[in-house]
Amino acid sequence: MKMNFFPQVAAKIIIVAILLFAAWRILALGLAEHYAQSAIDGVPGSAEKALAWYDKHPHALFLYALEIYQEKPQKAEELLRDAIKGTPSDGRPMVLLAMLLKQRNITASADALVNRAEELGPTNEWIRLKAAEYWVSRNQIDRAVNSWSKHLESKRWSAEVVSVLIRIADSDELRHVLKPLTDNPPDWWERFFSHYAKNAGSLNSLNELTEMRKQGAVPMLKSERKALVARMMKEQQWSSAYLNWIGGLSMEQKGQLGNIYNGGFELPISNNGFGWHFSDAEWFGLELKQERESAGEQSLHLLFSGINKPFGNRLFQPMFLMAGEYEFSSAVKSVGLETSGGLRWRVHCIDQQKQYLGESERYLGVSDWRKSRFRFTVPNDAKCRVQILQLESTGKIPKDHKLKGEVWFDQLKLVRIG
Repeated sequence: MKMNFFPQVAAKIIIVAILLFAAWRILALGLAEHYAQSAIDGVPGSAEKALAWYDKHPHALFLYALEIYQEKPQKAEELLRDAIKGTPSDGRPMVLLAMLLKQRNITASADALVNRAEELGPTNEWIRLKAAEYWVSRNQIDRAVNSWSKHLESKRWSAEVVSVLIRIADSDELRHVLKPLTDNPPDWWERFFSHYAKNAGSLNSLNELTEMRKQGAVPMLKSERKALVARMMKEQQWSSAYLNWIGGLSMEQKGQLGNIYNGGFELPISNNGFGWHFSDAEWFGLELKQERESAGEQSLHLLFSGINKPFGNRLFQPMFLMAGEYEFSSAVKSVGLETSGGLRWRVHCIDQQKQYLGESERYLGVSDWRKSRFRFTVPNDAKCRVQILQLESTGKIPKDHKLKGEVWFDQLKLVRIG
């Protein structure tokens, strides 16, 4: 009995020791994981505490290296190599190690690490941004642009990255690195180009990027051309704006060209360039529909609810007319249009909104379809390179602008007569 007693006790002691070690190990790993998570959350000193409990924790190794790599690059390099051994599928320590190797001019190994990191983390935001930073430091801006592009593809939009790309597009020396993007635009390009058209440092930079885009394999999208034309019009580059606007029209749309575009309202209102522009409001409605005596498939139909608000800058079309005398004509029908002021078509130079070149009669009351005409002269004046045809309410006092009822328009035409 005594001989069996000691082995049994020894076995129990070993089991208890194993259990205690396992418990301690679980506790250590748990605390290491806790501190590693705290480090991820940005709590200072947590990564070092995690390593105190488990010195091979891969995330803690990377995070602690990230804290000290500028002050203690040699120690950080050791930590990063251990992190890569522990988790070879994590590209983050590879990028950081590459940045340290570059400082020691070990560029071939550094490049290989960044390439591998980007393969492992194609959608990782940190990897993409740090990789771009690395390629900039290597003066390989084209590689940086590729990293930023992948970042935008995964995240869809980043004001920080977009601001950098805008500076590149503005630079005559760097703009060419965007050619892979203009040749085959990624998903985010449409939004970027529209944003750039508004924010480009100069119209010349925008024109240069546009030429690159036009030479690409994919035709410019309507939204891109719309943004381009809007910027040109803002800069009062009327000829370029008009030509680019026409260049984006389909064959069907070109069939509606004239001194007034889409004067029969057979096509939708585009809110673009030298076409019709319309802004909605709750107190009136606009629709394109067929009336029994419409000349074509549809006419313009406006409905007013009776709220006392001026109708102005709601429906207009910029026109690119040569100097000379013109006659405007349209078909109009009013259906119980209750107003003391009425509606008028008016034409003014784009820089002289309150000085009308001409205006129609007032439209109000009840009438069947009839013709409405007026004449006006476009002066040979640089301030009148572009004219605005606009439908407005009219009156001397605020209540005159109150409108209730319906009005129809069709067959708007503008003929030069002198």
